Amino acid sequence: MYLLGYIPAHNRVYVADKDMGIFSFSLSLTLVEYQTAILRGDYDTANELLPTIPNDQRNKIARFLEAQGQSRPPRPEREISSESDLLRFYRPQGDGSASCY
Repeated sequence: MYLLGYIPAHNRVYVADKDMGIFSFSLSLTLVEYQTAILRGDYDTANELLPTIPNDQRNKIARFLEAQGQSRPPRPEREISSESDLLRFYRPQGDGSASCY
């Protein structure tokens, strides 16, 4: 596979195989930026990016946070996962924070 490029307007990476067949893969730059901010511990930036991430990517965020062993999501879990993936792991508190089971 040979990387041809990334087109941000399409959120797609384009690659070609050795027979010059062209393929594209979805890659949300905003999701990558969000994950990078979480790994750096920059929760302010992560909170700014979260509203710009499409709803269909929210489950990826939930799985990513789970894999990182986050004891506390940067925002309430009801805003992160549309399928409540994190509700299995986090118990919301009255002050808007969450604690781990």
